[in-house]
Amino acid sequence: MQPFKIQIDTILPGWGVSEYFITKGQFQNSIGIDPEMPRTDTGTRPSGLLRPTTMTKIGNTGDCIDVPLWFLTNGKDSNLYVYGNSGQVYIVNSGLTSITELNSGNILSASKGNGAEYYNNYVYFAKNLEVARYGPLSGTPAFDEDWWTSPPLSKTALANTTYPSINGVELPNHPMHVHPANNRLYFGDVDSDGVGLISMIKTKKGTYEGDTDDTVIPSAYKVLDFYYGWYPTCIESLGTELAIGIIDGVNTGVKQGNAKVLFWSTLASDTSYNRAAILPDPLITAMKNVNGQLYVFSGSASGGMRISRYLGGETFEELYYADDQYPPFPGAVDCLINRLVWGASTTSPTTSASVMALGSKVRAFSMGIHNILKTTSVGTSPIATALKYFKQGPTTQPIVAWKDSTRKGIDKIGTTYSTNVWRSQVYPLGQKGIIKNIRIPFAVKIAANMTVTVKVYIDDASSNTTVKIINNTNCSDTERFVNIDPNIVFDNNFFVELTWSGTALFPIALPIIISGNLLTDY
Repeated sequence: MQPFKIQIDTILPGWGVSEYFITKGQFQNSIGIDPEMPRTDTGTRPSGLLRPTTMTKIGNTGDCIDVPLWFLTNGKDSNLYVYGNSGQVYIVNSGLTSITELNSGNILSASKGNGAEYYNNYVYFAKNLEVARYGPLSGTPAFDEDWWTSPPLSKTALANTTYPSINGVELPNHPMHVHPANNRLYFGDVDSDGVGLISMIKTKKGTYEGDTDDTVIPSAYKVLDFYYGWYPTCIESLGTELAIGIIDGVNTGVKQGNAKVLFWSTLASDTSYNRAAILPDPLITAMKNVNGQLYVFSGSASGGMRISRYLGGETFEELYYADDQYPPFPGAVDCLINRLVWGASTTSPTTSASVMALGSKVRAFSMGIHNILKTTSVGTSPIATALKYFKQGPTTQPIVAWKDSTRKGIDKIGTTYSTNVWRSQVYPLGQKGIIKNIRIPFAVKIAANMTVTVKVYIDDASSNTTVKIINNTNCSDTERFVNIDPNIVFDNNFFVELTWSGTALFPIALPIIISGNLLTDY
């Protein structure tokens, strides 16, 4: 017999991209484990541990009427404005205790949450054929549901082009974005001939800031157009340029063309885009400028999600690819300093609408991909559809909108814990062996309502064994670690799974040490 010893010292490198061959410190996957969170709920410094998180519904009185697609903040009040895929508009209060339906509870007519943005004292809502707005927020706000086509603007009506759907929810077809370089609101559309285009809103102060169309540079329909079948899905700023995500066709069964990012100067003299950078996927759904770096989310409506970083010219660098995820909705991407987060739908280790993260807000933490939050969704076909960092503080987490097969809701970070999962990498030892001992340290003294179930999966997960249920019944409340002697024989490989089910916070410390013997099998 030959002894072996495996020591898990860190999980900061995050998810591995391969099932069997990953780099040191990476692991298979997880749900709701964030090493950037502090060891305790009252702490502030990142722990670096296997630290579970939990979410609870805002208001806790029921679900949303429709699927929230957009979260909007502003500089005039402390509310979060929410726009759903049937035209419902909500307000989440600053204390994250209530969700209130605006417009007397009525949906905006002929809308599917086509696009939304705050600009110049008003919240703008793209509908199927129209742009509505709510404001002035500094006065007595009210809805104008036909602001774009009615006098005095009287602009051309929008087109309601059917876009691809992801997990049963259609991508918004009128994405909106305020460009800081010139303080104008741009939004996407497709004209009656099937040509993708960008229109622009520019307002000034009359009685209130933003209540009047600008007279020097007035709002305009079709300030930029593309080609037939080129449809805009997302818009972001990169310096003085506008970056516009384009799909080439809307078929989700075949790849009609490659998605691309077009770059435009926004100058009136430039009536065409400056350059195009081509992506390998048929869909581009979201972009985010993080500290001057443009991150792009692309993939397929049938599954497969890629994150790329724009390097300049026509070049992207792939940072992450997952076969079992969908590209996020444009309103489901945000950042906190250098940490990029997005709404996801995961199938392993469990099915969930959750939040993924790349990197850390702390420079010293070199972090890879982590699943940091699991929503309260419980049905099939779940996905997180919108998210935003809303509250300030050293341990802030985004609020998250989600949908599953029967429900829709909005969640915030909670303190009553539920099911979280972490799976180690697969250890392919290549011959028969026996696992003799697993040593797991605790980051706190074990107490009531702290429960972690330890399982060992062997030989490509063909079988598994629960080797320990860690709680204050099976372990003394003075213990800070547990020694498990599973004596499990495997033929080729194994991995360890930890599942949290207690309602109290129970972080697991490091290192986790697994030891045993290789057995002669020839």
